[in-house]
Amino acid sequence: MYFKLEDNIALRKWKYVDRAIYARGNENAFGVSKEDFEVLLKCDGKHDLEKNEQIERLLERH
Repeated sequence: MYFKLEDNIALRKWKYVDRAIYARGNENAFGVSKEDFEVLLKCDGKHDLEKNEQIERLLERH
């Protein structure tokens, strides 16, 4: 299954926050685990990912 992050969502790395998700218009980003960040990097509409517990959990956070 192919997943794509919404256009207003960006993955970021900062000096003191190693992995985070930022939504435009929201002043706060939130950190994510290394495993979740790696999966989110693949959510570009080009990688075929199996829907699993991790994907389900990430979708529920939306």
